[in-house]
Amino acid sequence: FDVMPQPLQFHHVTAFTLVVLCYQLLDVRMVFQPHMWHGVEQRTGPYFEGWYFKVVSSDRQNVLAVINGVSIAPKGSEQDSHAFVFATINGGETQYYRYPVSEYSATRNPNWLQYKMGPNVFGEYDMQLNLVPKDGDDASLSISGTLQFSHLVRWPIQWHSPGPMGYFGWFSFLQCYHHVVSMDHDVEGSITVGKDKIDFNGGKGYTDKDWGTRFPTDWIWLQSNHFEDSPGSSLFFSLARVPFHFTTIPGFTCGFFFEPDQRIYRFATYNQARIQTLDLEGGLMRIVMNNKRYQLELEVQRSSEYAYLYGPRHGQMVKHIPETLKASVHVTLWDLDSGKAIFSGESSPAGLEVVEEQAGGLEWLKRKLRVVSSDALRQAV
Repeated sequence: FDVMPQPLQFHHVTAFTLVVLCYQLLDVRMVFQPHMWHGVEQRTGPYFEGWYFKVVSSDRQNVLAVINGVSIAPKGSEQDSHAFVFATINGGETQYYRYPVSEYSATRNPNWLQYKMGPNVFGEYDMQLNLVPKDGDDASLSISGTLQFSHLVRWPIQWHSPGPMGYFGWFSFLQCYHHVVSMDHDVEGSITVGKDKIDFNGGKGYTDKDWGTRFPTDWIWLQSNHFEDSPGSSLFFSLARVPFHFTTIPGFTCGFFFEPDQRIYRFATYNQARIQTLDLEGGLMRIVMNNKRYQLELEVQRSSEYAYLYGPRHGQMVKHIPETLKASVHVTLWDLDSGKAIFSGESSPAGLEVVEEQAGGLEWLKRKLRVVSSDALRQAV
């Protein structure tokens, strides 16, 4: 069964509505349908929109990441506008395939997301690949096959919090928007990469998307859904340096879907959660965050094996984002009222991006968050 979005909640709306009315509102339909294609009428750039599919085989030996979307170049560089699909298998060299924007089409049915790019078809419930390198592509491998997705775990869509960005999802002036299409789902099918056929039957998947004019300059992204002690549980974490009108703020959102509870435990800037600890030095990364009721501890084992992904930069798609698909994360969720651990377990393989395009950007995030190092916490204890 699908974990469907919760019904719209209309309490605590008055003050929020006054704030929203101070800004130009986005298309209300799209606010409540963040998984859909937002750039239908987009003719001038810079603009990008892309969907990220991550699938892991049942034995956890193979991880495939497929990103597809469109890049609309700024005025004067219209010839650079294109649709794209790029993929990496097990963190290997990224394969990038270009298509004319005219070969991209998407449905407007709010109950069924599906879009086509050349001979490739993508949707909430399936992915059909027929990728063959052409002149102008940054690719050397053919990739083909069909995957089916079921039992999607969706992020709740609520009036005051339409997705993982919370009330920030209402504002039309942000440079980048993010949505989790599915925290976790079952995967069936196989993919052929070159001459190798990879079996994904019984595997696990995750899907998210981004759209806007540019990525943040500095961010951390983490995702995993192969917990040994709790199959079906899933983790998503994102922290970024977010331009906000005439200033810049640190923004984060984290969701831990604990399968036994059928619940996403949420920690985010918009629900008064705080990051207490952010240690990034060395191969072990530690993040501790809490809200009024719960505390979530993440210990991430980083990997030296990563691929460079394409991402928007100055209106172009540029190969500049280091992502590993071979990290691991240990998660501990605490109930602060009882002092007891609700869950403690490890998940691998995990996807991880740690990006610092602006010198000192990650240190800036730590200062603004007023985090306390693990050493300081231990000394205090």
